[in-house]
Amino acid sequence: MNAILHIGLEKTGTTALQCYFDQNRALLLQHGIAYATSPALPDHTKLAAYALRDDVFPDIRRRHRIHSPETLESFRQLFEQDFAQEMASLKAKTVVFSNEHCSSRLISVQEIQRLYDLLKPYFEHITVVIYLRRQDKFFLSSYSTSIKSGHSQPLTIPDTETIKATPHWIQRYDYRELCQRWGTVFGENNLLVRIYQRSQLYQGDIVSDFLQGTSLPEVAKPKRLRINPSMQFPALEFLRRMNAYLPAFIDGAPNPLRADIVSLLERNPDFNRTPLRADMRRFLDFFNESNAYVAKHYCNQSDGLLFDEEGFEDLPTKESADLDVETAAAISAFLWKEKQQEIEKIKKVRMKIQRRRS
Repeated sequence: MNAILHIGLEKTGTTALQCYFDQNRALLLQHGIAYATSPALPDHTKLAAYALRDDVFPDIRRRHRIHSPETLESFRQLFEQDFAQEMASLKAKTVVFSNEHCSSRLISVQEIQRLYDLLKPYFEHITVVIYLRRQDKFFLSSYSTSIKSGHSQPLTIPDTETIKATPHWIQRYDYRELCQRWGTVFGENNLLVRIYQRSQLYQGDIVSDFLQGTSLPEVAKPKRLRINPSMQFPALEFLRRMNAYLPAFIDGAPNPLRADIVSLLERNPDFNRTPLRADMRRFLDFFNESNAYVAKHYCNQSDGLLFDEEGFEDLPTKESADLDVETAAAISAFLWKEKQQEIEKIKKVRMKIQRRRS
């Protein structure tokens, strides 16, 4: 058997891709393609949970009840057994794995090696698929998701010195370092590097592009899903400040009082603007050399251009992260109106039910 290991990045349509493979598992199997079940459907989070270094217990491990060295050892043993049983039972030519946390959480060669050692005994060849997103869009989309999840930290676009001094920025946004890390273990010739930008996606769609790039058959028409869209200023700043008073979780459970505030704020494009073109340009330019290397060595782009300028000139030249009173009032009025309309609909339904009963 051969394997296709899709490792992200995060914020590159991974949910849509995973939904496609999960929902079409039976059809895919008829064509000799298996979407593995043992790593946990639909997003194979057990892969990253398994391979992470021994001394950390982040959310992706807590999701699988891993919170100590003892529970980690037990998890790894059980997962290895389940994985071996599934691989032995499969009658497929190709097995597909997909987990975006592999690219963001496995930051050392040793961690990637652990994942390789898990997979290698079962496959003749393993292709690692990586989708890269222009760093400014990746950064803003990641920040948007963190605020929608309930965080309240203000937006801070790092300067050059901060990026150099902080391993997180290099590990997450330096694509040359990312590709070399995975190439060291799986072999650079086994990396398939694709660009997550509508102008460069086959048929403008992540699923179609993945199938075309990996030579997999299209067993069902990909559904164009808009999952987890990015929210931008000033709606994002409004939500960031509200998170301090309306947390996403209470006593470990989702806060019902937040209701659908995120989807409501995403609904109104009047509140969506993106900040600070100049600051984002400096952030993006820091990775120019890295991007040029990736373009030439992994994407066969002799001109060294990894991304185009799609959407960059649409960013305003000057935009503050502050939220002015007038805009805050407008957003509050919008939310109030939307919720009141929902209440009025409920009242009308109740009145109809009461009339029928009487």
